[in-house]
Amino acid sequence: MTIVVSGSDGQGAGIASFDIQQRANNDPWYDLPVQPTPDANGRATVTTSVWPGTAFSFRARARDHALNVEAWPDAPDTQTVVYAMKIQGETRDARGVLLPGARVYSTDHDVPGPFAASYRSGNFDLLFATVQWRHLQARQSGYTNSPIRDFEHASIANFEFYLPGATNLVTNGGFEQGAAGWAFSGVFTPTTSYRGRSGARGARLGRPSTLQNVRVFNEIRVSWSEPLAAALDVNGEQHILYLLPVPSSRVHTLYRHRPPGGDWSEPVILAQNRSTLSLTATPDGAIHAVLHTGTNGQYQLSYLRKLPNSDWSEPTPITALLPAPFEFMKLSAVATGQLRLVISCGNCPGKLLFMKQNADGSWTPPQRMLSYDPYGITGFDVTSTPTGELLAFWAEYQTATPAPGWIRMMQSSLGADGSWSSPRALWSASQTVTYFANLSLAAGPTGQLVLGATVCMTGGCHVGTLHSHDWGATWAPWRFPSISQLNEPFLFDDGRGVVHAFGAIINPQVYNSSGLAHRVTTDGGDTWSAQLDHNIAFPVSAGLGDDPGQRLLLATPGAVADMALDAQPGESLLRQTISIPTDMPAPTLSFLYRYGQVSTGIPDPLVLTVAGATVWTTSESADDWRHVWIDMTPFRGQTVNFAFRMAGDADHAATWAELDEVSLSGWRTPIARRVMLSGRTLHLEGENFADRMTVQIGDAAPVAATVIDQEHAEVTLPADLPPGCHDVTTTSPDGRAGTAPGLLRAGRQTFVPSVVK
Repeated sequence: MTIVVSGSDGQGAGIASFDIQQRANNDPWYDLPVQPTPDANGRATVTTSVWPGTAFSFRARARDHALNVEAWPDAPDTQTVVYAMKIQGETRDARGVLLPGARVYSTDHDVPGPFAASYRSGNFDLLFATVQWRHLQARQSGYTNSPIRDFEHASIANFEFYLPGATNLVTNGGFEQGAAGWAFSGVFTPTTSYRGRSGARGARLGRPSTLQNVRVFNEIRVSWSEPLAAALDVNGEQHILYLLPVPSSRVHTLYRHRPPGGDWSEPVILAQNRSTLSLTATPDGAIHAVLHTGTNGQYQLSYLRKLPNSDWSEPTPITALLPAPFEFMKLSAVATGQLRLVISCGNCPGKLLFMKQNADGSWTPPQRMLSYDPYGITGFDVTSTPTGELLAFWAEYQTATPAPGWIRMMQSSLGADGSWSSPRALWSASQTVTYFANLSLAAGPTGQLVLGATVCMTGGCHVGTLHSHDWGATWAPWRFPSISQLNEPFLFDDGRGVVHAFGAIINPQVYNSSGLAHRVTTDGGDTWSAQLDHNIAFPVSAGLGDDPGQRLLLATPGAVADMALDAQPGESLLRQTISIPTDMPAPTLSFLYRYGQVSTGIPDPLVLTVAGATVWTTSESADDWRHVWIDMTPFRGQTVNFAFRMAGDADHAATWAELDEVSLSGWRTPIARRVMLSGRTLHLEGENFADRMTVQIGDAAPVAATVIDQEHAEVTLPADLPPGCHDVTTTSPDGRAGTAPGLLRAGRQTFVPSVVK
């Protein structure tokens, strides 16, 4: 931070030097390490260090050439707060008109009360001293409060708030009460526990996918205990590592890749012995692998990488020879591109170890993650967040003998300081668990996490799950059984809001495999689809290929199966009945939606009907939330049914849509749509004009308008209005205001010619 100080000497001796002190919050004052020397005008600058989340105060005293020294002031000369997080955005009404003067509140306990008001342009800026989850709401007199929105950890965030009119006729338009007020129907009934744009819920329509066109690569042979080791997709190109038995009782570690729409490459031998493998990619397109190899009772980890359009590097040992083997490991790249490795070692103190790659490419020695020593680890997985945080999940035994509380599922996170947070128990068995295996994590790009495992208790073996929608900050209660008749789960999030569970089809009472079980969920695990099963051997491990997003690689006991995701036909429908008052001004149906495909092909349109007639439809992909409003004036005075529908035709691709913030309210925001200039008289055409309305042109003061009718008004332009494009803000007597950005172009601008040499 740069500090500017200036002073003068009334006695004429002149300023010789300054002393500047600084303090953080209410800490003691301290001198800046470098004191500035003033120039001939008594002005000086100096740079000092500050840090986010802190209030800083500064004070100065002067010394003249006669050696007179000013006394320190009791109060600071200036002070400021260094903010760490900025949230900016816009406030709009149900028809998307920018609303000036709306107050954006934080509902968090550490920053209570109104925090900012939107500017004349409808934009707002919020500054926070700390980077953490925030919950915000926009409010404006004459409008319904916006739903509460939460914002992830980020230094800068951009968001829009939409405020319906004062009376919202839609019941449960944010789906926070589940399906209350709505009628859900169809082969694929919509769900409401999927995280929406605001609040904790939204609605999701559409079809899940199933598996079709199974193709088995018989040339990629694997044994029962030596399956596909790792699969990865990078920009649509599939990469696999697998183990291949060869004569002399040896096992080779092989690599293949396949470009989008292409064929598999010839195999490349990466190691001529048995390996435990882990694979990941970094934003630069590089593929990274860690191999765990053992020879004659000695074990070692080696690292290698493959840059785009290059061959694999030679394996480089990253640990010394170890007497104890590692059981599992997971290589992960955080948002910064740095590599992190978590290892399970049953004979090591703490059972879980951690390594990281340094900036120079070297690796730190294995370090223990846990300060305590659990009896054993029975599975773990990791994922990284967009902010660079590494999340680890594992299941640990407490004792050698099964008993209530014998096993629990845990979570920890690796912070920027390189230390792990205190482990947090997500679930602890309340009754005796006789078997626990195959802990699996599905991580979506927006913070959806589904954690599952096979658990056997009295009554049989089932899959239990936990799910979170905020990168593990909060978790829904443990669900058991969550997925029945499926064992040894492999969970995968396809990045489009659908979580797939693969495993063995089993009899609930008997451990008896009989094919590949496949289930899907679109609500994070609250509900799962019916069986989507296939008559092929169940996988002992699995990985995703993305071609794009529609192919899976599953390791079966005899080979690696290449499968395509396809769709089942079936309608998805949600609707509500509304009575629209005759006197409601400009009734407006407003909603936000996202839309995308689960499989390739012709998309299934999202259709909105009112009283049976189609009023809006889309089949355009929308990864971000989009706002739509419908003029419901033709239905004023009627009781109508409005419905969102996806037909799910057999010849359409599996397609999904998400809805949130559905409202139907009167619209009274005054807004100018067109302006015409005649001399200094500005003629306005627009909507919702009312007597005693004021008009503000750009930064000029508001002036009273002559309102002709609800759609026409006149105002005299300020005499000193500069040339350029100006916002036009219209404000009704009750305080409602709307801004039309850059609507007025006034005057001529003169550009002075210049010569560039």
